[in-house]
Amino acid sequence: MVFAAPILVAVLEGEENYVSVKHIYDAMGINWPSQYTKIIKDESLSPRGCVITIPYDGGDQNAYMIPLDMMSGWLMGIQVKRFRPTI
Repeated sequence: MVFAAPILVAVLEGEENYVSVKHIYDAMGINWPSQYTKIIKDESLSPRGCVITIPYDGGDQNAYMIPLDMMSGWLMGIQVKRFRPTI
């Protein structure tokens, strides 16, 4: 599978690299609100996830982010049938 996100947001916060999960969900065509609820309930992701303010041209925006080292495990938990058909 080839994955090309229009925007992939990553931030170095202290010693930890974080990635914005909403941007990835949007690129895959997956419903963000329901997946956010799933992440918040996850015993592994929830304690390490956080909201980070990202500066954009149109003004600062808050983004829910998870540590980069958790990204592969998080992606493995997404059901393929939820992806946009063109992926």
